[in-house]
Amino acid sequence: MGCLVRFMLCQMVTSLQNHNTRPLYALLASEPACEAALQAGITHQLTVVVHDTRNMKSTLALLIMMKGLEQCSERCKNLAEYLVCGVYAGWCRDSAGKR
Repeated sequence: MGCLVRFMLCQMVTSLQNHNTRPLYALLASEPACEAALQAGITHQLTVVVHDTRNMKSTLALLIMMKGLEQCSERCKNLAEYLVCGVYAGWCRDSAGKR
């Protein structure tokens, strides 16, 4: 999951630096994979706790970190949607003004 969040952040930075929407579309396309990785991680951590309750403290710490990564990916997705809509709206406004 961490690799996917890193990918999303890199796509966001690349898009902002180059004023290009392609990385934003790649970011939005990777969001379902990030969600699946999060669910797999939660399932794994719950399985670990069920088998050995002595791991409860470390599992809770990992779940808190996973929640932070999930929030980061959600914010990246929201920013990407906002930027894509903003760029598209700006392009439509600019092309309408040139007619």
